[in-house]
Amino acid sequence: MPFLNIFRAAHGARLAVLLIFPLLLAACNPKMDWREFNAQDGGFTVLFPQKPGQGEHTLATPLGKVNMKMYSVLIDETALGAGFADFPATVDEATLDLMQAALVRSLGGKLVSSKPVTSRGQPGLPGREIVVGGKLGAAEKSAPAQLRARLFARDKRYFQVVLAGRQGAFEASDADMFLESFKPF
Repeated sequence: MPFLNIFRAAHGARLAVLLIFPLLLAACNPKMDWREFNAQDGGFTVLFPQKPGQGEHTLATPLGKVNMKMYSVLIDETALGAGFADFPATVDEATLDLMQAALVRSLGGKLVSSKPVTSRGQPGLPGREIVVGGKLGAAEKSAPAQLRARLFARDKRYFQVVLAGRQGAFEASDADMFLESFKPF
């Protein structure tokens, strides 16, 4: 069942933009079966609660066009994604600020918090974890939404690990496990 159609029906098109990819396939009867996913082309591993689909999207950035590749799943009302993009120049703090701002805009929300984090692996990559609050849906049918993301960079490569959906729809311990499982190699 196409990811984007499910998402639009449940929450409108806003959150689809959030993960920066146009399509995904999600299982019709999802279950939590955590497994390590190895993105050889992206140079990272991450735990997913089921086999992820993949999508690609070209992003227009101040540094030029970049191709973002995402792997993701939809579990009930929550999308989990991990991906990467190769920029034409070294990804610095200003670039991370731009990507963070794009995630905030995609939810139509506000930045709730930002804190420094380090990825797993040797050596760990420094990055940041952000929490964004917003709304899904329109008018009376709107519901509080939350996005949690970890943003990392190594040289010209940008990494993004995102969990987003209706606030409270996903167990906090599972969200932590997903975000903390990202490991570049």
